[in-house]
Amino acid sequence: MIEARPGEAKERWREALRIDPRSYNLLGDLCQAEYYAREYTQAESTCKRSLEIYPDFLYAHNYLGFIYFKSGRFGFAI
Repeated sequence: MIEARPGEAKERWREALRIDPRSYNLLGDLCQAEYYAREYTQAESTCKRSLEIYPDFLYAHNYLGFIYFKSGRFGFAI
């Protein structure tokens, strides 16, 4: 659903975050949906919010790398 319908996916993750706003997992999922919607600036912000809660969250680090690569910031992507 995330790749095929990112708009719907983003809304569902936002609904879940209203219930649990400090869930780093939900923030990571929202980051992924924003990434697939090509909203790289917002996805970067969401991933960073997730990492503020749990700095070792590999999933968010992984998507940040993808975002940096797509944004042409190759040094950060590595």
